Parts: sequence; C-alpha cells; structure tokens
Amino acid sequence: VSSQFVSSLLLVGARLPNGLTIEFEGDAASIEYARLTARTLARFGVAARIDATGAAVAPGFAAAIDEVVVDGDWSSMGIWTCLRHENGSRVTATNLHRDSGQADEALAAVLAAMPPTGEHTIDVAPFPDQFLNLAITAARRAGATRFVGGANLRHKECDRIAVMARELRQRGVDVDELPDGLVVRGGAPMLPGIVDPEGDHRVAMAFALAGLLQPGIAIADPGCVTKSYPRFWSDLDRVATNHRPLAIVGMRGAGKSTLARAIAAATGLMLIDSDERFTATHGPIAAFVAANGWPAFRAEEERLIAAALQPNTIVSTGGGALESERTRELLRARALVLWLDAPLALLQQRLALDGAGRPSITGAPVLDELPALLAKRSPHYAAVAHVRVDATLPTAAQCPFALEQLANAGR
Repeated sequence: VSSQFVSSLLLVGARLPNGLTIEFEGDAASIEYARLTARTLARFGVAARIDATGAAVAPGFAAAIDEVVVDGDWSSMGIWTCLRHENGSRVTATNLHRDSGQADEALAAVLAAMPPTGEHTIDVAPFPDQFLNLAITAARRAGATRFVGGANLRHKECDRIAVMARELRQRGVDVDELPDGLVVRGGAPMLPGIVDPEGDHRVAMAFALAGLLQPGIAIADPGCVTKSYPRFWSDLDRVATNHRPLAIVGMRGAGKSTLARAIAAATGLMLIDSDERFTATHGPIAAFVAANGWPAFRAEEERLIAAALQPNTIVSTGGGALESERTRELLRARALVLWLDAPLALLQQRLALDGAGRPSITGAPVLDELPALLAKRSPHYAAVAHVRVDATLPTAAQCPFALEQLANAGR
C-alpha cells in the first residue's frame, strides 16, 4: 500500500538481534522511496537491500556521524516544475541536487514528454506524489490524459483519486475515475470556486498551481500544507509578485502587439495576444460583433484576459478591454501594466492605413469615432498603468525604455 511501511521496518530492523527480512506480497508501491531509505542507511554503515521481491537489513548499530546534510524535497518542488512547464516561470531551489535518488526528480522529463494535444498515458507508480500536479497540468492541455498505476493514492491523507475527480468536475473539467487513476479531458478554463483539500497538503498545493494560472480558485484549510511545506503560501506570494504578468494596454493602432513581441523577444516571456486568442476561437471580431453585439464580445474578452493573466506572461489587450470594470480590477490586482500612449494624430494616421475591417464601436466611421473613444479610455489606461511609454517613439527605442521603466516599477 505504501513504501512508508517498508522504510519504517528498515529503520528499526538493524536493532533487532537477527536483523529483519521483509517479503512483498505483490508489487511494492513507491519502491524508489524505500530504495532511498536503504541508501541512506548505508551512509551510516547499516547494510540494507531492497528489490522487487522484498527487503532485508542486517543486525548492527549505525555509525555516529557528526553532521548529515539532507537534500530538499523534490516532491514539494513539483508545483514550481509544473508552473515552468506551463508558462516558463523560472523558480529555482538552492537545496535540491541532481541524481538525488528521489523519484520526483523525474517530473520535468515526464512533463517534457507530454504532448500539447491528443491522447497521452502517464504511469504515476514511480512518483505518486506528482499525480495531483500532473492532473492539473492535464486539465489545461487539449486532449485526454490517462493516469494509471496510482491505486495506492486512495490510501494517502485522503483518497486522492476520488478527491481530485470531484474537485476537477466541480471546476468544470471532464473526468473519468479509474480504480488506479483518472482520465482527464482538458483544454477548457476551470470554473472559479473553493477547493476542499480534505486536509491533504498535496491537494491544496496542486490547486494552488491552478489558482496561479487563472483567477477565482481558493483553497479551504490552507494550513494543511504545513505537513510538508510550511512556507508554501509565502513562497507562492513571492512567485506571484516576482513573476507578475505584464499587461500592455492602449488604443487600437497604438502598436501594442508590436511592442509586446519585442519585449517577449528580449525577455523570453510567453506572449498572449487577447485579440488573437479571440479570433482563434470565434473567428473575425467584426463578424462576431455583427452577429452577437459588443456586450457579448466584451464578456468573452474579459474571460480571455482573466485566463491569460498568468505568472511570467505578456498579455497584449484589445483597445477597449479597459472599458470593463472587471478587467480593470483584475489588472490592478494581478498585473504590472504598461500603457502605450498614442496621440490622436498618430492613431488617425495608422488607422487610415490599416483600419479597414475593424468594427465600429459607436456606429460612426472608425476614424470619426476616435476622438471620443480616446477621451473616454485614456483615464482608464492612466488609472491602472504602472508605466507609460510614448507610442511616437520607434519600436527600437520603446522596448529598452519600457524594460528600464518596468525594472524600476518592480518587475
């Protein structure tokens, strides 16, 4: 059921007169952790062995060692490894070592082998503590991910398979529960709500990962993480602050997409263009607005921007996105905001050249409505912006200026 029983027996076995021999009935769960125990005992001069059929420890006393350096916990690093996989956030730990013998060190390789779409199967038997983090990652990829080999997960602090299935379904994810795992069909944003981890530290941390990647997910009983990671929430706050998404706002025609691409190229941050995301899902904006109206577009734009505001991303917003009070509140709460400020004359010049096909906001011709829209939106841009960049500067000058100003603003 758990390698912890085997490890416990190995730790006391050397003190018995004849040592201890253990025979396994069936496959041992999480056997790599028991092997780690045997290697640790060897550091103290205690002869222990473990294989697929059983384990043994010879009688004797451990040697006295003045100091033992214990590695950090690769299991607890799992949330940050998954965050890096999702959006490139660079979180490092100073007390982890390669070739540590900890099974969870393999997580990065498992994630690298996960295709972005389609069907995929992961055997979690070697690293069951990462099942929950991987299930959150699977909920975000387009395709079905089948998790197998996790029957012993039903015997942890909670039944992790059942609890994960329940909480994912409540978040709107399509899930099938298996005896030894789950099938997760992902790709759609999770619904907001409060997650009940049932006192399980791994459940709480896995859904904290989901909450970092999209707003609206809260964790009941957050104190349960102290079992394995007492500083988890303070570390999460540090990551959320130091890796705040950068939102670029401004009028249509200001050059937001061009500046966003330049900053992304200079920093390596992931770029999300909300208008491109909308078009990829719904087709041309003008056609959507003609069929459904501007309120429907703004509602979907709000959702797309909320989902895009992830740590370590650049989000280029639509010109009218800040007309939404909810979007303004999200940007204040979650993002560092750059306003690409363009004067009316520059906007008129650019839209006269490439404004064909852009839908009118007010019903007036696109160029005629510009003065009123600029007057209406500029206060919204100013109210949320941390940095202002002059759109009349060439892009080659905008980018270094923006990076310098962002650094001063705390990025």
